[in-house]
Amino acid sequence: MAIREGWKVLREHRWSCMSVGYGGAIQYPVNKWAKPRPRCGPLTVFDSRELAERFMWESWGYRLTIHRCQYKPSRLRFLWARGRGHGLRLNELPTGTRLANAVKTLE
Repeated sequence: MAIREGWKVLREHRWSCMSVGYGGAIQYPVNKWAKPRPRCGPLTVFDSRELAERFMWESWGYRLTIHRCQYKPSRLRFLWARGRGHGLRLNELPTGTRLANAVKTLE
């Protein structure tokens, strides 16, 4: 599948950015591909900045930032999160969520 552009909501953590939510903390260095941890994933991104902002303010808010990104779409339609014992279907995730095999933040 072709690389696409999207938006990633990340938590500021010291001098880096970490993922928010389902799969545990994953670091997202700028201009480097991040991949899911073993037995987790795929990663999540939003297809629009507006939906990423809505998620940020309605769900988490504190110390979060939105980053433009590129992602490699996943063919999976569910998300595995370590420790949950089951997956989440795409329609159970926030509106505008896209699943990705890898994500590269651009800013």
